[in-house]
Amino acid sequence: MKKSAALMLIISIVLTSYFMTGCKHDLPGGNVNPPSCQGVTIDITTTAVPDTLAQSKGSINATATSGGNSFTYSIDGNTFQSSGAFTGLTAGTYTITAKNENGCTGTAQVNVGNYDPCSGVTITVTATKVDPTTGQSNGSITVTAPLGAGYTYSKDGGASYQSGTTFSNLPTGNYTIIAKNATGCTGSTTVTLGSVNPCTGVTITVVATKVDATTGQSNGSITVTSPVGAGYTYSKDGTNFQSGTTFSGLAAGAYTITAKNSNGCTGTTSVTVGSASSCTGVTISVTTTSTTAATTKCTSLASDYGSVTVSASGASGTFTYSKDGTTFQASSTFTSLAPGTYTITAKSAAGCTGTVQATVAYSPTTISFANSVSPNLQSCKSCHGNSYTTYSNVNANAKLIAGRLKGNTSPACNCVFNTNTTYGSFNMPSGSSLPTNWALTVFDQWVIQGKLNN
Repeated sequence: MKKSAALMLIISIVLTSYFMTGCKHDLPGGNVNPPSCQGVTIDITTTAVPDTLAQSKGSINATATSGGNSFTYSIDGNTFQSSGAFTGLTAGTYTITAKNENGCTGTAQVNVGNYDPCSGVTITVTATKVDPTTGQSNGSITVTAPLGAGYTYSKDGGASYQSGTTFSNLPTGNYTIIAKNATGCTGSTTVTLGSVNPCTGVTITVVATKVDATTGQSNGSITVTSPVGAGYTYSKDGTNFQSGTTFSGLAAGAYTITAKNSNGCTGTTSVTVGSASSCTGVTISVTTTSTTAATTKCTSLASDYGSVTVSASGASGTFTYSKDGTTFQASSTFTSLAPGTYTITAKSAAGCTGTVQATVAYSPTTISFANSVSPNLQSCKSCHGNSYTTYSNVNANAKLIAGRLKGNTSPACNCVFNTNTTYGSFNMPSGSSLPTNWALTVFDQWVIQGKLNN
């Protein structure tokens, strides 16, 4: 019984020494305490900074105040460091171990609390909004409270923050707006952006004038006269818009003209560009001056033909002229014209035309044989000698002359004598004067035929 009591006393002393010194002792199933740790007590002084809102901002600072000269420290009992400072800690209870240069250790239990700086803090968020236009991302949300230094704001649930109070370029939808102070305390509000049609109740009346295109050309135009002013753009196809109010270079056809304001509100009007002749309303005045032919159209002498000179007005630019309506020339004078009536046409550079009748007459009403026929016959002596140089000879040979004329196909002649029945006897009337048509026909064709047959 006394031995048992003595044994219990020894065990009690050993255990007491173990817990007081912090040294490891060689106990059944335990570790070996170095003999140098006997009687060594390591006191540890600690301070703790609590974590803030579970952000791993807690810390412990441990200092061994006795039991050695140099110490290392561990927060997990395995890894030691020279410093007794441990940071980045979350709330919880930690065992700090201090070990001296001989390997003797002491421990301390440290509690790291959880500090909530926002406890009792209420942040009320208010905001205004501008709803976006239908189909566009032009809405906005502006925080009106809280404001001031240290506040930042988020529209995406806290994923990102900005210092500015306005979120712009927003489409329709629900947004959670968060305001956060410098400590990290937050408040939130939900803002719903709807869809607004700025054109509701807006009527845009489009008025335009036009200039019709010339037939076959693209020179028409359309000009918007209302609405006009800043912010308006215009389109002739509903797709491409321009700031100018005039569309030019247009061919004939129907166009839908659209006017659009800065909010995208539109109005339309239909304009038909017609096809107009450039000569509409243009009057070309034509006047002529004619000279008289010296003989009928059976003559072969160019000097015996008449001429017509044309003058035109009523259009800008130069004119061209025609005596047959088909072939035009730049010259305003037509020469070598046989007696007759001509339709003279003057055409402007734009193709506008005017016409007038011009008559080339013949002269005189009678021809003196002595003064007109005989002198000309004298020039034919080289072909015919003196046979037909006197009135009596011409008269005596009238039938011969007429016979030569019958069936005449000379290009220079469209002789009236072939169809003339007034002088069927082919005898020239007596006297010194000859009827114009008959006399000229007989005389001229006698000369022509004489030339052709010799």
